[in-house]
Amino acid sequence: MALMEMKELEAEFRAARKAYRVAKKGHCESRIAFTNTFPAKDRDRIKRNETAREMGQMAKLITGKLESKKVTSVVYQGRTYDTKQGIDQVLIPINEAKVRASDDTAFRISPLRQVLETWGIKRPKMQS
Repeated sequence: MALMEMKELEAEFRAARKAYRVAKKGHCESRIAFTNTFPAKDRDRIKRNETAREMGQMAKLITGKLESKKVTSVVYQGRTYDTKQGIDQVLIPINEAKVRASDDTAFRISPLRQVLETWGIKRPKMQS
């Protein structure tokens, strides 16, 4: 594929933008036409799912719960952390401690140990 001149690139961009605008104007009709190509059973299921999704979006809009659920601040030992670095500084050690606490549980060790021992693989001795 040869490199395009700047004028050709601009023409391609304008054509793509025009096609996008045309497609955006007729997207509802295109979506309905596409949905109508499915068998009746599938078409009804798709319409029910879309209706439920639209109703859920309206309920969220009414209750004001459309905003993001990401963490914006953390209160730890009486101090509020609202920067990314501060939140990471507080949460990462806590989350790592939770993960490490589950490493030595019988559930995570016992089945693996049984499988390895049946294969003849012995657990290495800890060096002190």
